Amino acid sequence: MLQTMVSMLETERTIHVQVHDGLVDLMLAALSAEPVTIDELRAAMGRFMEPAVVDFCFAEAADGLATRSTEGGHVIIDFTARLVVHGGAAPELPRLGCVLCCDQHTTLDVWLPYRIPEQWQIIRDVRNWRDLAERRRPVFAPDKDLDARAVLYPKLAEALVTRWLATADQSATPVTAIQDWWLLTPRDDLRGKSPRDVLLAKHEFVDGDVQDQGEIWSLLKRCPPGLAMRTHAYRYGGFGTHEILLYHELVALLLCDLERRHGAQRLGDPRAETAHLEQLQQEWMHQPQVEFYDQSPAALIARERARLPAVIPPGHEHLDHDCPLCRMMAESGQPMIWQLENSLLDERFATSFCRSRAEWECQQRDAAETPDWGPPGRLPESRGFTPDHSVWQNSFTNMTSLSEMPAWEAVNVMMFAVGGHMAELVQDLRGSDDTAELIQELHIRFDELRVVVKEQRELISVRSTIGQFAALLDDVARTYDALGLKCADLESKLDFLEKRYARHLGQDLEATY
Repeated sequence: MLQTMVSMLETERTIHVQVHDGLVDLMLAALSAEPVTIDELRAAMGRFMEPAVVDFCFAEAADGLATRSTEGGHVIIDFTARLVVHGGAAPELPRLGCVLCCDQHTTLDVWLPYRIPEQWQIIRDVRNWRDLAERRRPVFAPDKDLDARAVLYPKLAEALVTRWLATADQSATPVTAIQDWWLLTPRDDLRGKSPRDVLLAKHEFVDGDVQDQGEIWSLLKRCPPGLAMRTHAYRYGGFGTHEILLYHELVALLLCDLERRHGAQRLGDPRAETAHLEQLQQEWMHQPQVEFYDQSPAALIARERARLPAVIPPGHEHLDHDCPLCRMMAESGQPMIWQLENSLLDERFATSFCRSRAEWECQQRDAAETPDWGPPGRLPESRGFTPDHSVWQNSFTNMTSLSEMPAWEAVNVMMFAVGGHMAELVQDLRGSDDTAELIQELHIRFDELRVVVKEQRELISVRSTIGQFAALLDDVARTYDALGLKCADLESKLDFLEKRYARHLGQDLEATY
């Protein structure tokens, strides 16, 4: 491997180290944790390598910017400007992909997912990078950090009481009206943005990073290191799905309390009402709740801010035998990851995840045009879906990451992906009459596939099992129109699984057996 010089610049210091190019990729992949200092980068590298390897990388670090290059080139990581100057001889690392894990506990090549945040710019110009860095540094200066949570939580109760006093008697639905007002109104203390703007600003990136950590957990069989509470990304980072959903529930809870206690009557002392809501807010945030497996909303939010997936605590694994993914995860011996659902929030733009009102209106039109299931056998010309919308609502597969994995890893990760899609498909089928037998048959086909893959049987057996599974999905699509695209997408995932399994066995998928 080529030796590469890496210089790192932060506000307090600048250092340089010499490492092989494979470790350079791991350093850049660690930017997925949004570090702003060298120490934060070192901690984030623990996602992809053991602490001893991280210490080895920095063992011979020297002060200052490197004045010479090596045969592998010179890579500069400027935290103050969120800038990577990739002057290395190796190809530039893509912003979304996988890197090879550096782990002495496994003899296999394990590829781990990462995603580089969009605020980081990557260039190749080693000679003229300083001017660009100087222009970018003011954008990322410490005084530009916005602590949105210091506004959204401490100022919530007072704002709701004030608005209720001013407008509650003007609306037939004060709870939803005031909730929408709070979420959609720009505020000076949020630098001209609305609470909704800051909630959704980095939603997709945070969710993707949390999902990546869950995937790393499943591949390495151990929990990756979460972000420490003192890190910049934990303190000022974006909001993920769990925190957004819980925040919406909190706002609705406080407003419903006002409505329950006062109705159409005028409020009493505003300061007393504010104090009451603040107390209610604290109690709800920190009280363990049964529906969260005896975890509090604050604990779930803290876990997501640390970029770790929510898991069912030991002793709470109440197995849903009608959920393919639940059964699969329980049998794997790994922690069971779970996710809050957001289906009801899309009914209003303010609480939806759409980035614009136009996008939400388009989504509502699509939903209205989607036909009902019955009667069986009817196949409309259009099922109401468009290519721009995700087929799945509560499950997601990172095909880019899967495509770059070694064959056997891709097979195992895809099995979990298929299980997630199956869980959503089964949930959809529960909403229709007389589907118990069909659901049971889907379980049987999925269980058969899990067995033949786990036992690494010959390709003809796997191919036959997938063929029977796909035939059943065709039957589901013909019977229930609205599930057609989901079934088609799931069949494409099974096709990918079959090809990767064949590659793992070193066999020709087109061969006749």
